[in-house]
Amino acid sequence: MAVLDVPWHYDRYNATMQHMCNNWGGFTPNATLFPDMPAFLDEMHAKGLKVVLSNHMQVGISPCEEHYEDLAFALGKSPEFVKSRETIACALDNRTWVEAFFRVVLDSPTLRSVDYWWNDFPGCATNVTGWDGQAGSTMFWADYVFDLYRTFER
Repeated sequence: MAVLDVPWHYDRYNATMQHMCNNWGGFTPNATLFPDMPAFLDEMHAKGLKVVLSNHMQVGISPCEEHYEDLAFALGKSPEFVKSRETIACALDNRTWVEAFFRVVLDSPTLRSVDYWWNDFPGCATNVTGWDGQAGSTMFWADYVFDLYRTFER
């Protein structure tokens, strides 16, 4: 098993977009370390390894992310919202948000063959559940939703 922590995603030391990105979250591979993420995943699988990637869902989807615009529009956000470059808040307790996120981001050709996601911090709840965004229950829920996602036919 290959378990990759925070540096697998967006090159947080790249100053060109750092002002728009959260240093903890992200679903865009760090191009310095992984110039071809699908090829890396294929190579790990060819060696018999499963790949686990860390994520911090509580920070949402930053405008520097590869699939930011596609996700925003899938969620019904306006062109004005996209132009504002506002972070898309995570809402794992909202079915519409979850379905769009998994379809647009995790099922993208770049990340489709990741074997497991390591949710590394609580958060990502909205007023749908009434949970405090940092409650431990939100981490349990994130793991549950990601595990369910792995069983869906895609």
